[in-house]
Amino acid sequence: MSRSSLVERVRPLSSRRIPKDTPGTFRLAVGAAIGLALIVIPPLIFLVSASIHSWEGFERADLSLVNFRAILSGEGTLSLLRNSIVYAVSSSAIALVIGTLLAWLVERTDVPFKPLVYIGAFMSLAIPGVVNVIGWILILGPNAGILNSVGYALGMSRPVLDIYSMQGMVLVESLSWAPVVFLLMVAPFKSMDPSLEEAGQMSGATMRQTFSRITVRLALPSALAALILSLIRTLEAFETPALLGIPAGIRVMTTEIYLQIKSGMTPQYGIASAYSVLLMLVVVGLLVLYNKQTSAGRRFATITGKGFRPHLIQLGGLRYVGALICVFVPLLVALPTAAMAWASLLPYYRVPSVEALGGLTLENYSAVLADSEVLGSITNTVVVGAVSAAGVMLLATVSAWVMTRSKAGWRGLLDQLASIPLIIPGIVAGIAILRTYINFPIRIYGTIWILVAAYVMRYLPYGMRYSHAGIVQLHTDLEESAEMCGASLPQRFRSVVIPLMMPAIAGGAIYVFLQSSSQLSVPLLLSGGENEVIAVTIYNLWQNGQVTVLAAFSMVVTGVIVLLGYAFYRLSRRYGI
Repeated sequence: MSRSSLVERVRPLSSRRIPKDTPGTFRLAVGAAIGLALIVIPPLIFLVSASIHSWEGFERADLSLVNFRAILSGEGTLSLLRNSIVYAVSSSAIALVIGTLLAWLVERTDVPFKPLVYIGAFMSLAIPGVVNVIGWILILGPNAGILNSVGYALGMSRPVLDIYSMQGMVLVESLSWAPVVFLLMVAPFKSMDPSLEEAGQMSGATMRQTFSRITVRLALPSALAALILSLIRTLEAFETPALLGIPAGIRVMTTEIYLQIKSGMTPQYGIASAYSVLLMLVVVGLLVLYNKQTSAGRRFATITGKGFRPHLIQLGGLRYVGALICVFVPLLVALPTAAMAWASLLPYYRVPSVEALGGLTLENYSAVLADSEVLGSITNTVVVGAVSAAGVMLLATVSAWVMTRSKAGWRGLLDQLASIPLIIPGIVAGIAILRTYINFPIRIYGTIWILVAAYVMRYLPYGMRYSHAGIVQLHTDLEESAEMCGASLPQRFRSVVIPLMMPAIAGGAIYVFLQSSSQLSVPLLLSGGENEVIAVTIYNLWQNGQVTVLAAFSMVVTGVIVLLGYAFYRLSRRYGI
């Protein structure tokens, strides 16, 4: 060994020359950081600024905490917080029980009909939330709801369940979120070492004791993480509280923010922004708990270097009870869609009966397909969804590549910037984007491009997760080989990185498209005559009482989105995305 090599080995780390990025990589890193900052930071600044200023009509006035004093001193805020907590906790708890039970039955037992649960879960994610809620109104409406009409015919004097109540809101939201909890809990049950349960049974434990003392405790960290995530989701929910809570006089944080903007002669931007900041602080606290819980889950790891074969628990006679659950829950989740399908075939809405069968017609579908405004909302939705998905995945792919390939010490900032939208609920994002671009030098307010800006900001964190998962699977040798052959950075991206990441990019793009197509809270504040999208059209048709036309339109939209959801299901199963 030469003297120079020996000196290099013993030289302190601080004195060694730190490798630097190539000019192309450096420019890409700076460009990604600037792009993320321009998309994420301005709406947040405008939102906070609006909350700490007084307002005179549409104009911002003096710096003041009057908005926070107003919401914190009023009795209405306590009622909002109480309603929001009851709604979120109750919905999340029920969804957790249903989703976890389904995941255990599907992954750990010998029950039949398992594919039905998977397909039902993925399809439910593709159905727009506003369609799902309206379907439940058709089933449990106090006057003309299908189930309540049957109850009245049987002699009942009161509704089986009044959907316009806190109980109705909890029922709809918990059934909407249960499929997501199921998908979150599948992985922990699938990877759980069955030898631990077998050891308990060999020690004389019954099936119930094994389940409660071993299975539940091993799954507890994942279940708590799913619960916290569900709490965040239900606190941000808008469709169910708007369609069921507002008519019943039950307000939560999200609907109060919306009403502060839409209900009066002059939008109360200051009050709405203050409520938005308060809601964001609650979400931040829950996200901190979620991160701690997922980190603590490592102490409960059950996958080791020791191989094991999954063992299905033999339920015996209870197998038929489990089969009934695996069939009943997906059918229950599908009921709103079935109610909408029935309504779409009627000239005017009627509960199912032999007499009503004689009036079935396809005229509503003809009216929908001949309505230029309705077709325009479909076009807007497709364009907004496609452009948003492309924008999210382009920026996320570049940012993820910089995070893993760049040598810059500040590259971790990109992930932090991209994660900021996680703390911004949908209705709050609508307020933030509205205040940011309403006076923008280039007019995008009232066009589809303001919706694109909102969706790109809102779904960046999810695009980053897909892209980062895809880029970490690519070994740097592949790109270095292309570089040694003379390929420039754009050529390496085009010929190596993008093709090999395509499954992850496609999965992320489909996810963003599906979510943006079914979103209501953001476009309800940003849509107008020129940029109305599907969810807003459905909401407006409902407000105008056009139930059967709305139902036909919803079924057309649901059919298209379900096909895309099925494509996402196939991609996720084939490529593990």
